[in-house]
Amino acid sequence: MTTSVRSEERASLWPSSSPAPASKWSSSFRAGPAHALSPRGPSSLILKGVVEQLAPRLLDQPAVVFISESRQHLHVIDERLLERLRLHVEESRLLPDALLFDGATGTFWFVEAVFTDGAIDESRKRDLLIWAGAQAIESERCRFVTAFTGRTAAAFRRHVATLAWGTFAWFLDEPTRILRLDDLH
Repeated sequence: MTTSVRSEERASLWPSSSPAPASKWSSSFRAGPAHALSPRGPSSLILKGVVEQLAPRLLDQPAVVFISESRQHLHVIDERLLERLRLHVEESRLLPDALLFDGATGTFWFVEAVFTDGAIDESRKRDLLIWAGAQAIESERCRFVTAFTGRTAAAFRRHVATLAWGTFAWFLDEPTRILRLDDLH
């Protein structure tokens, strides 16, 4: 059973003096529990880039909540962080490839690493928002990133027209840039 908790409370659960949990890939990400990720395939390399390159640039206090791979549904997971954030993750549920958390803002970043399929289109975004709502995460605290190897990659060219509005696209070969798909106000 999930306890309802407001995003401000979630951010306050994150001790400002504590480093964020990390992945086992590199020491460039903040110190924390180490986990190994399958080195198989391009999607794993994209996820590695998301954790090592995107998260530290995009989030003030980045944390990897979990990483899900097709071969092992919940391959990397930080139980302590899940408990602190009061999240309940079922392996049988359709999960994003990664869930990141910014301890400074209480924002959750849903990430899909796409080498072939699986981009965040409107349907996928809606499904992830339903999952977030079941976890008592307000939609205003949800961000969505589809990560690709590059803008010239076949996967990006194939999916760019269907990426959901209000999401971001990030490219492994241009790690200091991000594409925002948004409405003009």
